[in-house]
Amino acid sequence: MSEKIDFSAFVKYSKSAPRYTSYPTAVEFKPSWNETSYIQALKRANSSSLPLSLYVHLPFCRSACYFCGCNVVYTSKEERKGRYIQYLKKELEILRDVIDTQREVVQLHFGGGTPTFFNANELQEVISLLRGTFTHFSPQAEVSCEVDPRFFVKAQMQVLKDNGFNRLSFGVQDFDEKVQEAIHRKQDVAIVENAISLAREFGIHSVNFDLIYGLPFQNEQSFAHTLKQVVNLKPDRLAIFNYAHLPWLKKTMRKIDETTLPNPVQKLEILKNTIAFLQSCDY
Repeated sequence: MSEKIDFSAFVKYSKSAPRYTSYPTAVEFKPSWNETSYIQALKRANSSSLPLSLYVHLPFCRSACYFCGCNVVYTSKEERKGRYIQYLKKELEILRDVIDTQREVVQLHFGGGTPTFFNANELQEVISLLRGTFTHFSPQAEVSCEVDPRFFVKAQMQVLKDNGFNRLSFGVQDFDEKVQEAIHRKQDVAIVENAISLAREFGIHSVNFDLIYGLPFQNEQSFAHTLKQVVNLKPDRLAIFNYAHLPWLKKTMRKIDETTLPNPVQKLEILKNTIAFLQSCDY
């Protein structure tokens, strides 16, 4: 690893701030935002002939990962997924009436939640609804899905492959057992290795791993070990996020003992070392 840097001057910037991972951003959604507002926004968007990118949020998870800041519904009830699909169908009917669904689609992404909490038949139903509404997908479209390696089987992979999915993103976060226990997400290297092997078997040439630094019990040495294990699995891409601890917004984060979180200087050291290591591995 590279030489130590004095990060003390950066500590004053260690504050929570908005993070935008979707558009419209979360702060745009207010009680005053209603069906009329939605229709008006769609009509404004329809004034362009530019290609479309579609994002589908599949919000259900079987259990809580304590680090997660996403909009999630925790459930084991299968019927809730069926009801969601019916509401998705209604929204697509609205879209069909308001925007030009013949515009070229160049991106489709399934996020969550846990999209692979939906079984193969449910995934096929969602995809069929989308392709029945938006009929002009570019042959070069980027079609991707977020995957929880703990809930991923061959039948799901078959459906994704049959419907043109060409990118998968696996939620890995950290391989350290103590960290996994603290964030309530246990998955050993073998589970992830089996999932990526399945993706490769079906010809997926773009595999991403999500990792998070700043989680409880993490330190420079432990995360360096995780990175070595990750590189051995040869993902094509890595997305490495800073953990944002927001217990006043997400109740599940209150289950994390704040005294176990690395301090701002430690987090910066982890990030610096991560960049140096991955660059040395040609990432």
